[in-house]
Amino acid sequence: ADVFRGNRDYTVTDRTAVCFTLDDSLKTLRPVGETCSKLSARLCFALAEKKFTAFVSKILTGLGVEEVKFVSALLAEGKYLYDEESREVNQVLVDAGFITTSVAVFRGDGMVMTKTFPMGGGHITADLCECLHMSYEDADLLKGKVSLNLEVAEDEKYDLGNGKTQLCTIVHQIIFDRLDMFAKLIKRCLAEAGLENERNISLTGGGLAYLKGARGYLSRQLATDIEVLSPRLPAVGKPEMSSVYAVCDLALSRERRRSFWSRIFH
Repeated sequence: ADVFRGNRDYTVTDRTAVCFTLDDSLKTLRPVGETCSKLSARLCFALAEKKFTAFVSKILTGLGVEEVKFVSALLAEGKYLYDEESREVNQVLVDAGFITTSVAVFRGDGMVMTKTFPMGGGHITADLCECLHMSYEDADLLKGKVSLNLEVAEDEKYDLGNGKTQLCTIVHQIIFDRLDMFAKLIKRCLAEAGLENERNISLTGGGLAYLKGARGYLSRQLATDIEVLSPRLPAVGKPEMSSVYAVCDLALSRERRRSFWSRIFH
């Protein structure tokens, strides 16, 4: 089913199944053991630019790495953060980083769609810098103090120390305006894929997950309850580490499948 074989620009890094259909009627994630006369599948292929893989492989080979394999970090996140049962229906993951945000829809072992737009938590800091005429360091400090859940008086201020203050109402409005843009772009990503009615939405990454009140505000704008997903690891399971641990988990699981004893017992 690899229709990308021989493509000049891209190479396939992952091949997974969204679902299988038995006899044009019964859909299942695990067809092994079933009986049918016809089997079809909805498949997911993750691609990487050959220029990128060649460039990175050359660097790693020069460092003494004997074998290099590429995987989709987003696909790894979906399989790592959602259990198999929850992936029986579409799950939307918004991975908001510092300067980019990815929106992916997972089902089964694959991705139904994925899109990325150039906006992240760093843009909120930049907005505070520009609108309030403050240094980047002060803007980052201010963002850490913000709580969008608070009902604030018109004269209430955030104290940044050294006599520096900012009106809460103005700070909140600047951030709300940027979050409105996030919500609009998330909606557009889903609409372009014909999935505008999807409501199982989760948030990960370090761009927005730590901004107090951002999750609740996006929930209201997207008309669904959004939860923050993190790696299920004590002490180190933080949203910004989701892609790191997901890729490690995928790499280790593939290595386990390739081992001698793994092949014997599985």
